[in-house]
Amino acid sequence: MPFADFSQFAHALCRCAGIATPQLEPDGAGVVAFHLVIQEVVVDVFQLPALGDEPCDDAFVAVTFGSIAQGMELDALQVMAEANYTMLGHAAPVFGMNPATGEVVMRQHIALSRVDAQSAFDSIVRLTGIALRWRADPTLAPDEPSGNAVDVHRLA
Repeated sequence: MPFADFSQFAHALCRCAGIATPQLEPDGAGVVAFHLVIQEVVVDVFQLPALGDEPCDDAFVAVTFGSIAQGMELDALQVMAEANYTMLGHAAPVFGMNPATGEVVMRQHIALSRVDAQSAFDSIVRLTGIALRWRADPTLAPDEPSGNAVDVHRLA
C-alpha cells in the first residue's frame, strides 16, 4: 500500500517489525527519523525536509554495517566501490561512510507513494543479513570461490 506521508509509512513498518512506533518529531534540521535494531544491526529510517511546497515522497533506510577492521580498509573500500559501480538503477542501494562515526553504511531510497511496508521490511532484513556477513568478512567473499574474489551481485 502506498503511503501519503512518512508517519503512515513509519507506523506500518514498525507494525511489520513487531515494535511500537516511536514518537516522530523533526530534529533541528527538519529530519524525521527513527531506528530499528535487527540482530544487533542498527537501521535508521529517515526523511529529509521537503524542498518547496510539494510534499516529500522520499525516505531513506541506512543500515549500519560497522567499522572497518584495521588492516582491511583497502579491501573493504574496494568492495564498496565495486558494489556501488555494479548496483545500478534509480533506487539502487549505495555504500557509504557515516562522516560522524566512520562506520560503513548502506543507504537505500524509498518512494513512499510506491512502497509496501512488508516488502520494505523484508528488504531491511535482507540488508541486515548482508551487514552481518560483512562484519564477519569485509570482502564479502563467497562461501565457495566462483572465480571472482567478490560476488557483488549478491549485494543487490
